[in-house]
Amino acid sequence: MLKRKHHPGAAETYVMAFEPTSLLLASAGPALGSTAGASGFVKALSAIQTFGGIAQSIASGAAQARNYQYQAAAAQQRVAYERQLAELRERELRKKQNAAAARQRARLAKSGVDSSAGSALLASEQDAGEDELDALFERAQGLTRVADQKQAAEMARLRAKDQERANRTQLGSTLLTNTKNAFSGGSFRLS
Repeated sequence: MLKRKHHPGAAETYVMAFEPTSLLLASAGPALGSTAGASGFVKALSAIQTFGGIAQSIASGAAQARNYQYQAAAAQQRVAYERQLAELRERELRKKQNAAAARQRARLAKSGVDSSAGSALLASEQDAGEDELDALFERAQGLTRVADQKQAAEMARLRAKDQERANRTQLGSTLLTNTKNAFSGGSFRLS
C-alpha cells in the first residue's frame, strides 16, 4: 500500500507502508507456493496462525521476564528495609541495655554498694558482656535476613535473564522450523 506524504513547500512523496495482515501474508509467501485456491489459502492461514502464536509466545515470555525483574526490584527494596530494621533493632537493644545498666548502678549506689569494685563490678561486667552478645546476635540475625533478601533478588534477576534468553531461543527455533517447512512444502507449526 502506498501512502502519500505531503510536506508544505516540498514535492509530494510516497512512502511504502504495510498493515500487519499484509506483512503476515507477504512473509507467508513461500508457504503459498504456486498452488492457488484452497490449498494456498489454508497454508496462508496456517502461516498467520503460526506468526500469531509466535507473537503471543513473545509477549508471554516478555511478561514473565518483567515479572522476574519486578521480583528482583522488590527483593532489593526488602534488602534495604531489612538492613535499616536490623540497625534499628540493634540500636534499640543497646539503648535498653544501657538504661538497665544505669538503673542497676543507681540502685547499687542508693543502697551504698560501690559498683566499681568487688562482686558488684564483676556482676556488672558480666551483664555488660551478655548485653553485648545479645546485641551482636541481633546484628547477625539482621545480616542473615539481608543476605537472604540479596539472594532472592539475585535469583529473580537470573530468572529474568534466563527467561529472556529462552524467549530468543524459542523464537529463533520456531522461525527456523517454519522457514524450513515453508520451503520444503511442509506445514507451519508453533514450537
